[in-house]
Amino acid sequence: MSEASASARAISRPAPASAPPGLFVADALFSIKAFIAAGVAFFIACAFNLENPYWAMGCVYLVSNPLAGASTSKAVYRLLGTILGGVMTIAFLPNLVAAPPLFILVTGLWIGGCLFVSMLDGTPRSYVFMLGGYTVALVAFTVVDTPQAVFPTVVARVEEIAVGVICAALVNRLIFPRHIGPVVFGRASGWLDTGAALAGQTLRDALDGEAARLEIRKLAADATDMRALTAHISYDTSHHRDLVQISLALQTRMTRLLPLLSALQDQIRVLKSLDALTPETSALLEDIARWIEDGATSGISAVPLIERARRISEEAREQRGWSNLVHVNLAERLRDLLHLWRDCAALRAAIASDARPGPDVRALLGSLPAGRPVRDWRSAAMAGLAAFLAVLIAASLWRALGWRDGGFAMAELAPVFCCILAGIDNPVPAMRGFLKYLLCTMVAVFVYEYAVLPQITGIVPLLAALGLYLLPFGVLMARPATAVIGLTLCVNFPYMLLLKAEYSPNLSLFLSGNIGTVMGMIIAMVVVSNVRAIGADVAAHRVLREAWRRIAEATRAESRVSADDLGPVLVDALGQAGPRLAQLSAGHDLLSVDILRDLRVGLNVIRLKHFAPQLGSEAGAVLEQFLAQVSRYYAGRARQDTAGGEALLEALDAVAQRLNPQLHGRPRAQVYAALTGMRLGISPAGKPPRPLDLAQPALLQNGDA
Repeated sequence: MSEASASARAISRPAPASAPPGLFVADALFSIKAFIAAGVAFFIACAFNLENPYWAMGCVYLVSNPLAGASTSKAVYRLLGTILGGVMTIAFLPNLVAAPPLFILVTGLWIGGCLFVSMLDGTPRSYVFMLGGYTVALVAFTVVDTPQAVFPTVVARVEEIAVGVICAALVNRLIFPRHIGPVVFGRASGWLDTGAALAGQTLRDALDGEAARLEIRKLAADATDMRALTAHISYDTSHHRDLVQISLALQTRMTRLLPLLSALQDQIRVLKSLDALTPETSALLEDIARWIEDGATSGISAVPLIERARRISEEAREQRGWSNLVHVNLAERLRDLLHLWRDCAALRAAIASDARPGPDVRALLGSLPAGRPVRDWRSAAMAGLAAFLAVLIAASLWRALGWRDGGFAMAELAPVFCCILAGIDNPVPAMRGFLKYLLCTMVAVFVYEYAVLPQITGIVPLLAALGLYLLPFGVLMARPATAVIGLTLCVNFPYMLLLKAEYSPNLSLFLSGNIGTVMGMIIAMVVVSNVRAIGADVAAHRVLREAWRRIAEATRAESRVSADDLGPVLVDALGQAGPRLAQLSAGHDLLSVDILRDLRVGLNVIRLKHFAPQLGSEAGAVLEQFLAQVSRYYAGRARQDTAGGEALLEALDAVAQRLNPQLHGRPRAQVYAALTGMRLGISPAGKPPRPLDLAQPALLQNGDA
């Protein structure tokens, strides 16, 4: 998701009533730095006699970010996107200008295709594709009547953007830079503190199911946001650039924690329902909860806890019955939790330290999973289609009206509005808010154009006058809740004012351009509302369906997806779905969906696939048939076929019955542990499996079943 799209979500959120003094100082400092960069960019553009120096000034506000690394990365991506769009404009316009309908069609296809790719990319890098798309409209429609001027216009635009991004990056780096490392550490520490509280409540069984799901969704969304934030670390000029691998390693473990807590919650509740939770296990659960809540900073303190969990697992393996098999799984998952949390504590300490990571921390980095993130292809396609139609409608209307001054503004900005708000499921409310602040900017521009600027001579008084407007509204840009308001007021101000080295007011051009801008926004709203505006339930369901499709894909016999690949991908899907699920009314069917249980089923299937070649031919064939049924079940869920859950549970119990006389030793324990994990994922509160009819001791037998 692009940063413009992400910040656009804040347009409907109320700003905090008041900000802490320290935070206000930081926001004010950001606004001052952005204004200094904008003033320097405008001065340089005027000194070098660039055609439209206001582009350099506006670009500064487009790429400015309170974090030095994020501002630099956005500046780089904006420059690359501008170059890409400029090159394509040079390729399109001279060859197609003689056939206006074909030119409009190709331009629309290019912008729609770039937006489609941008949304599927979903990283800060997606800004390159989005900007490379709508830059064609911004440049080509300006010079469509003089195609011979396309090359110098593109060069001038790239120069103006380059001046803006360089000034923004340098000022942000040199004047009180705010490095991203402490922010990443703060986010990670907050996440782990919340995770520690959730782990403690889970181990004490102190959360009801809905509360636990809500907390896990929030943690998943935070993990997804942290991954996007980490992408900016490599652009930071400080030593924090070395933290990329450490941060990603921590995030990988954070995503493993969520399905682990989900599994522990179900196992503890099953054992309690069977009255099979032993005093020794209860004491261990309490000790682990306290160890995690205390910070888990000492690796030595984890050793006796791990040993106690190992003893409980071994003792349960010697017993018979369903409850003992659940007990084995609980003990193994507790060992996983102890190892995982010890790693998290070490990685958090490494992020907080200024020293280079030692060998113990470097050993935790390893190779990172490379699973493809979950993306909503349909939403991306509909967003691209909306941008395409906006180009066709606005440009065709401009051509039909023959409206030179305002028509090109309408054709330029209609697709731009579709692009910058494409990351929102239903952008129309955000567009309405955007339009409201756009109209406010127009009023301010009119006052400056005809009341303030005529009284000013010289660039220094000009910048002083502009500061009266830009400095206070720049503060809004630094706050997530008001970022879009500040962005709208600051970015559009120099563009609408058409600031140049010489004052040359033109009332007709001013009115036509602003009317065209408003019409472009209205066209964008109409197209988006009819083509791609969807509710939170539809958007969440699409993400969940894609997650089920990934599970079906991973559980196929020929798939090579590993557990380390599948886990982070599905936690990311939960992070995307979580904020949308939070918007649904109580009682909605989707609120009962628990993707982490589905993830646990998928992870256990992957384990079973790993064990299958080690079994005999007959046992391996039985297992493969069952895994194919699991894959079909999740493929059906991806197609909105919700039937088959009970049949899958019965098939699982039947497989356990058939495999029981064929398995022995370690393979037997591994297979039944995975089958137990699957059963708890499919039916955590369901009835225990049928008893096995055995002539030898078994993990599943009469007693608790």
